[in-house]
Amino acid sequence: MKKQISTKKNNRLKLDFKIEDPYKFTLRAALLIITYTLLRNLWISDDAFITMRVVDNFVNGFGLVWNAGERVQVYTNPLWMFLLSIVYFFSKNAYTTFYLLSFSASIATASLILYKFANNYPKIIIGALLLLASAAFMDYSSSGLENPLTHLLLAQFAYVVLKQPFTPTKNLLAISILASLATVNRLDAILFYIPALIYFAYQSRLNKLNTWLTLAVGFLPLIAWLAFALFYYGFWAPNTYYAKLSSGIPTHWFYTQGWNYLRNSIRWDPITLTLSAVTAFLILSERKPVKLILLCGSGIYLLYVVSIGGDFMSGRFLSGIYVISVILALVSDYQPLFGSFDIYKFRFLILTILALAITAEMPPLSYQRSWKAHITDQFGIANEKSYYFPQTGITNYLSSLVPPVPVQGQHALTDRNAGMIWTYTGNIGVYGYYAGHSIYVLDKMALSDPLRSKLPAIERPMRIGHFEQYLPEGYKATTQDHFINKITDPNLHLYYDKLSILIYDDLYTPGRLQEILNFNLGKYNYLLVKYQQDHP
Repeated sequence: MKKQISTKKNNRLKLDFKIEDPYKFTLRAALLIITYTLLRNLWISDDAFITMRVVDNFVNGFGLVWNAGERVQVYTNPLWMFLLSIVYFFSKNAYTTFYLLSFSASIATASLILYKFANNYPKIIIGALLLLASAAFMDYSSSGLENPLTHLLLAQFAYVVLKQPFTPTKNLLAISILASLATVNRLDAILFYIPALIYFAYQSRLNKLNTWLTLAVGFLPLIAWLAFALFYYGFWAPNTYYAKLSSGIPTHWFYTQGWNYLRNSIRWDPITLTLSAVTAFLILSERKPVKLILLCGSGIYLLYVVSIGGDFMSGRFLSGIYVISVILALVSDYQPLFGSFDIYKFRFLILTILALAITAEMPPLSYQRSWKAHITDQFGIANEKSYYFPQTGITNYLSSLVPPVPVQGQHALTDRNAGMIWTYTGNIGVYGYYAGHSIYVLDKMALSDPLRSKLPAIERPMRIGHFEQYLPEGYKATTQDHFINKITDPNLHLYYDKLSILIYDDLYTPGRLQEILNFNLGKYNYLLVKYQQDHP
């Protein structure tokens, strides 16, 4: 950068800065601003501590379990969980672990997007503003959940599809590996990748056998994980999947709640779905296959989000869609529709992005530690960050000599110090982590319960993901007395006896593999049906 000083007629001095490389200067400035904003917005959600309790048990030798001695896959993010475990092994600090991994993955995502998809400095400015403006992206670039890793894998996936030379065989292998890792990170993420896998498999010049072999090699991480989960836990999917699948809630309620989730995003975070709609229009007008497959993946995932009722955390399941939308916005060809991009259109676009950003319920660009209101709409969808940020936000963490303990964590420490060994609660994340392995935590929502997750919910919930379950007669005493079966209903009693072989017996107990096969083929489902008939 060179500085020149010139004198004007009015005898005032003007500093005239000449930037030798506007692109590099803008890129570095944009990443610096994104870095600062990401750091200011770091926080940890209650659900993240669900995984952290498993991590703590794992690192301390109790296995990949929620309650010591009970093999249940309560977490939904195996790859993220393993990365957390590596960092936690050295740090022994949940806050440091969450902050470090979330920030590293998020700044890597932002760097990849701007370096690879913004080919001039106006696009860098636009791309950076888009990333900063979305509450869905910024809020879930931390939170302790797996979203940051999902974002990074999606950005790398888009790079392979859009920027690497078109060699179907190599691209198919690369996409298979990324899809596999993303699915290990969270099972439903596979939906983003399905159109690309189909497209590149079709375009591959290999014969059918070699194409399938390429896919098999790429999906080895997922195959290995599912095989391990089936052997270790007895089921291939996380326990939360069964808790929601067996809830008995009508399908139409989920779709209604899913549309409410989108409506909530439009009200609280208008830029996220607005950009998705605009980029969809641009890409459809171009009709270029490699861009369309990214758009189709996002579309499939959006339909899935609606079908499962969205989430109780506003924006959480839309952040990955937004990452793809930002990338597509940067690579789209707008000239056939809007003409050349002049300074006036640039200014208008910047002002539009800023206007949408500041109309968010709690804009990430101006998020304050003092914002303590816990905002929940009429559908039970919450700005989860608004509640937990004052307790687990990095500003609170840095201002204290010791890591802050959220309210539920304080309750857990009190119970732990009092010698409690069993509890029944609905907020299992923070409480469960601070309770440690010595307290058996029975979850009201059955997310961590191997038996009640297979039973219908008490009633239709007001909030998605909060399906409270009955406590069958004798089950409380069973969990309090070293899992000795005291369930009174004969059908459920027998079902639990069979289930116990998977959950509590030694991994190599004779007959255990056969029982795993029986459960996954639904051999004992009739016992649940009889129990439900006797207890309507």
